[in-house]
Amino acid sequence: MEPEQYGLRVADSGVPPVQNAAEPAAPTTADTLPPDALILISTRNLVLFPGTVLPVTLGRQRSIVAAQTAIRLNRPVGHVLQRDVTHDDPLPADLYSIST
Repeated sequence: MEPEQYGLRVADSGVPPVQNAAEPAAPTTADTLPPDALILISTRNLVLFPGTVLPVTLGRQRSIVAAQTAIRLNRPVGHVLQRDVTHDDPLPADLYSIST
């Protein structure tokens, strides 16, 4: 099943596309986020509980962009545990459905 069927969006790689100079710039991801959207960061082998304070090291470009966007927009972040830690680009089906 496609993520779009559930109203889910899959983030891009964080690398901006090459644009023709004649084309207007497309809006950034931060400009298109609905006000009630929760920014998700997938984690490997790390479960965070509410109220727990832990340093989290982000290595994937998508995670870094998500964290920077959350900081820039002053938005909360949700952490979702991956089912398989070997996936570098997890899809919604690769994540647990219950998270913090």
